[in-house]
Amino acid sequence: GTASRQKGFLGCIRSLRLNGVTLDLEERAKITPGVKPGCLGHCSSYGNLCHNGGRCIEKYNGYSCNCSHSAYDGPFCKKEISALFEPGTSLIYTLEESSTTVKNLSDSSSSISSDITLLRENIAFSFRTTHAPCILLYISSLDEEYLAVTLSRNGKSKTLMH
Repeated sequence: GTASRQKGFLGCIRSLRLNGVTLDLEERAKITPGVKPGCLGHCSSYGNLCHNGGRCIEKYNGYSCNCSHSAYDGPFCKKEISALFEPGTSLIYTLEESSTTVKNLSDSSSSISSDITLLRENIAFSFRTTHAPCILLYISSLDEEYLAVTLSRNGKSKTLMH
């Protein structure tokens, strides 16, 4: 309710917490005259905040743009991060090896613990081309191991590892 000399609140309240407990404003609004359940969030209130196919994600105190399924980056998916390749060209990146060393303590009866090196890589990319066959991605290590993603003449992709 409102105090006798103050005007009531006009607007939207989202994610109200009291002593660490989130209060269900929507259920209370359903039984309170003059209060409607639900609020439009940032994503639906202000139009298209995320550009170039970016997806708007509501947060309790704002929003963010997920640009991962586009060729754009930045807070509003406006910074282009793609490249156009001419015949016979490529890009080369030299990456430092990242690893995590973990002690193997699975056998509690053993007084000797061995070190295990864990490596993990995630690769995601999109492409568009009218020229096949071609190599889309080639990654090699100093140990002569490699990963290649190729596009065959019939348009099917193939992943090769050694």
